[in-house]
Amino acid sequence: MSSITDVSNSEVEVDSSKEQLQKQEKQASIDRVRRELIAMVMRQTDYSEEVAIEKLTEYNGNYEKVIRDYLVGTPIVQPTVKEQSLNQRVFGEIRSYMDDASSAYYKKKEAMELRQLAMQQKQLGDKHNTDDTE
Repeated sequence: MSSITDVSNSEVEVDSSKEQLQKQEKQASIDRVRRELIAMVMRQTDYSEEVAIEKLTEYNGNYEKVIRDYLVGTPIVQPTVKEQSLNQRVFGEIRSYMDDASSAYYKKKEAMELRQLAMQQKQLGDKHNTDDTE
């Protein structure tokens, strides 16, 4: 009599052990990077390990912000950008374009007025010079 063994379950076990191994390697990599960040912050500042972990958590792992906060002394405040709807952006662009056009028009108008004023003064000066010479 021959017996039949089921090998399909063993493949599933191998796949799950590979996935577990990959998860463990990924977690080990994340832990290593986290330890390196903590060490870097501790080297660049006089923070203890607990404070370095707290600051890295506060700044979402951005070591540059942690170090800058330490050196400057005030936290960096990111300007809040208000989300605008498409309609608001379109009208904002139109308003910006019209403002630019308006300011260009008034600058051009002022330059023309100054030019005309200068020409009138020159004509008056020429008229006075011709009257004086006669």
